[in-house]
Amino acid sequence: MTKKEFCEALVKLREDNGYSKNAISKTTGLTFQAVLRIERGTSNYALIKPIDYLNAMGYHLEVEGRNTCAIIFEPADAIEWFKQTKGNLSANALASVINVSPAMINFILSGKSSLTINVFLSICNYYNATIKFVKNGRGTKY
Repeated sequence: MTKKEFCEALVKLREDNGYSKNAISKTTGLTFQAVLRIERGTSNYALIKPIDYLNAMGYHLEVEGRNTCAIIFEPADAIEWFKQTKGNLSANALASVINVSPAMINFILSGKSSLTINVFLSICNYYNATIKFVKNGRGTKY
């Protein structure tokens, strides 16, 4: 999934569920400008922002790929999925294919740096993982 597709899917979900940008802003505590940046995909923001955006509508992320899956309510869930999916692949090998430094991979895995939307989507794409927005209380139980 590209960032554009991800952002377009967020907007469609918001509109289909009858939420305004102002309602998302108010519920999440994000500024209206931050909501616009998320929807437009114009910056590389922390994964917590779209997670909060989805949570404001009663949704969460589910990721499935490479014999692993995860229900993501917070960035730590995505990092845990990443650790399981990564397996024995070195940070150097992965970094070269997703265009980040090995140090950044290690910082993310150790919790010293936030997982950004760009890195999250790159990891998902590398592992051919499917990303779904799922209504809370529904979806796969892992």
